[in-house]
Amino acid sequence: LNVSKQDTVQQMHVDYINAGAEIIETNSFSGNRFKLANHGLDGDVWKINVWAAKIARNAREITGQPVFVAGSIGPTGKLLPPLGDTQKDELTAVYQEQMEALLAGGVDLFMVETMSSLEETAIAIRAARKVSQLPLIAQISFSVEGHTLLGATPEDAIKLLTELGDDMPDVIGINCGAGPGPVFDSFLRLTTAVRSMGIPESRLTFSCLPNAGQPSLMGGRPIFMSKPKYCASYIEPYLNAGARIVGGCCGTTPEHIKAMRESLDRYIK
Repeated sequence: LNVSKQDTVQQMHVDYINAGAEIIETNSFSGNRFKLANHGLDGDVWKINVWAAKIARNAREITGQPVFVAGSIGPTGKLLPPLGDTQKDELTAVYQEQMEALLAGGVDLFMVETMSSLEETAIAIRAARKVSQLPLIAQISFSVEGHTLLGATPEDAIKLLTELGDDMPDVIGINCGAGPGPVFDSFLRLTTAVRSMGIPESRLTFSCLPNAGQPSLMGGRPIFMSKPKYCASYIEPYLNAGARIVGGCCGTTPEHIKAMRESLDRYIK
């Protein structure tokens, strides 16, 4: 769609900006070579990602709002040994390829999101640091039970940050998941664990972007049941828990973001 339906993608960005978003994400999640190969598009990584960034920038120009364009980077779907046979240098190359295209398109920051493997998260973060010194957000996705698909817990984020050292992201947080309530529980665990490391807030802050609930299949399509008012009710708790970037992931429409924005404005006042 970044190539064939640019006006449609652009209008979606405009709708979210008009709803009050201050950061919009490029339409590039799963835009890496491994994921695109499933659709015979692995040769179009550069074109798809460059346009993802350009379309978002065009939407910003149309609205005249000073929003930030975040280059969305998702997992590759490949597993490292011993669970899989994909090597670290392969993942690094795949991430760098996508990030370089987004950088060429003009993103303001990178958002590595919906990660399950802490090892793959570290690879993506290091790839971003090799490509540029743009601000970097890294977000992990946890289940209702409080662990990723590969078994990592919010407390395990300490291991990730310790391993990264100077390559630490500027923001660490949670996205996706099963809705504002369950995500809040994992977010509290994450912030408590990371704060125990004594990292100053000037060096690392937190983000929280949950789904609009747990999706249910209806008519072959995933439907998210959490309404805008419910999602907005968690903005204040997230902020009180330390989040400085709040918003939504799957299922959050412009109406959800508008309600969240209103809740944020009331909190600030």
